[in-house]
Amino acid sequence: MTVHVRFQQTLPLRVPEWILAGMMLFWGWNVLSHDGMFASNPSFSAMLNIMSQSAWGSGALALGLAGLVGLAINGFWKATPFIRTASAFGRAFLWLQIHFGIYASGTPSTGTVVYLGLVSLEIWNIYRAMGDARTALTK
Repeated sequence: MTVHVRFQQTLPLRVPEWILAGMMLFWGWNVLSHDGMFASNPSFSAMLNIMSQSAWGSGALALGLAGLVGLAINGFWKATPFIRTASAFGRAFLWLQIHFGIYASGTPSTGTVVYLGLVSLEIWNIYRAMGDARTALTK
C-alpha cells in the first residue's frame, strides 16, 4: 500500500472515507436542524438517555467535518493517515453508539442493520488509513 498525495490518485482509493465522512456530517446537520426529532421518534428516543440531541448532532457534525478536512488535506497537500485513522475511528464509534441506541429503544428498525454496515465500512477505512500510516513511517 502506498501513500498518495495527489487528489486524482487518492480519490478512487478513499471513496468509502469520503462518503462516510459526508454521511456523518449531514447526519449531524439533519439532527441539529430538527429540534425534538429524537423525542418524537421511538427509534431514537433511547439515545436521549445517553446525551442530548444537540450533543449527538454536534459530535457527528464535528467528526464528519474532521474527516472531510483530513481527506482534503490528504488529497491536495500532504498525506494525513493519522487524521484519517482517528476520524474513521471516531465515526465508527459514533455509528456503533447510534446502532446501540436504536437497538435499546426496543422499536424494530432496519437502522440497526444499516448502522452496523456503516461501522464495518469504517473498520475498513481504519485498516486502510493505518496501512498508509505504516507506509509513511517507514519512508
